[in-house]
Amino acid sequence: LIENMTNLRYLQMSDSEVHIIPMPLAGILNAACDSVISLAEAKDQSLLYEPPQRPLTVRADPDLMTMAVTCVLNNAIKFTPPGGEITLIIEERPTEIWVRVADNGIGIPADQLERIFDQFYQVENHLTRREGGLGLGLAIAKAVVERQAGRIWSESRGPNQGSTFTLSIPLHVNGTSARRSS
Repeated sequence: LIENMTNLRYLQMSDSEVHIIPMPLAGILNAACDSVISLAEAKDQSLLYEPPQRPLTVRADPDLMTMAVTCVLNNAIKFTPPGGEITLIIEERPTEIWVRVADNGIGIPADQLERIFDQFYQVENHLTRREGGLGLGLAIAKAVVERQAGRIWSESRGPNQGSTFTLSIPLHVNGTSARRSS
């Protein structure tokens, strides 16, 4: 709770507070996995991650992007039952890397897939929900990713069908940032 309230400032941060540099994607993903592995183990969950076959360099603020990936992983851990599975999948695209966090958790109704990124929004009613939190983690992840020219979205086949969250991070190619075509 205290950490999320502290991180709330990232929702209002300016672009000047973001320090984007070329960096290995593996550093971001390893740091994020290291920060959540004990939470997953405490719930007897499997956190599966196979590093990319070759080094991938992205353009990102290392600390902020690590925090964004960590927020999404924390969300998956929170809403996946004990004994569940969370998988971190890397997909290389022409101008970006997709970091996908897939789980076999409680899923998300189709009409909520966009709203879950709103500040303080949670799918479950605050009087009956089983999980704690303020509904800030995904809003923080979205703010951080978008300030780094990335995107974030969610997919789910519905309740009890799990969820997949995708963060797109601009790829750094041959000394320049790859550009997304419109």
